[in-house]
Amino acid sequence: MGTKNKPGAFDCYSHADPDEPMFVLLGRDRMGCVLVRIWADMREAAGEAPEKVAEARACADAMEVWLRKLGKVPYGSDQDVTLDEMSEREREKSSNLLRDFSHTMTGDEIKFARKSAGLTQWRLAELLGIDEKIVWSLERGLEPILRLLAAVQNNGFNKRE
Repeated sequence: MGTKNKPGAFDCYSHADPDEPMFVLLGRDRMGCVLVRIWADMREAAGEAPEKVAEARACADAMEVWLRKLGKVPYGSDQDVTLDEMSEREREKSSNLLRDFSHTMTGDEIKFARKSAGLTQWRLAELLGIDEKIVWSLERGLEPILRLLAAVQNNGFNKRE
């Protein structure tokens, strides 16, 4: 785990190129610890080094302690909506996107619809139970894949269920 005065072993700030874009999450940010935990889960699933994932999780825990010292709670913990319910809403959005796909939609329109729903290509693919490359192909207007997805949607098929 790192702080401003004591960077962690995997501190990205000290390893960043001079003009490399970055985004810093602070312990006082209600979404900070939640997002770091999501990052750790995703990196672990992608095969990241266990010690790097462990450091990220320790950082998330420390961020939550800091946040609570300030009298705040992590995003979602004081809401009526749980993270599972938020995921269900994302699944609904992605299903609506797929239902809206037709051979008349251009790749740009598909990309706009995905972004309007607040989804990344990776997240849309995950929610639909398809490979991210398919979403990438759709946004580039590859017609055969678009027809395949429309057929899958029309048959009510969901690979993950």
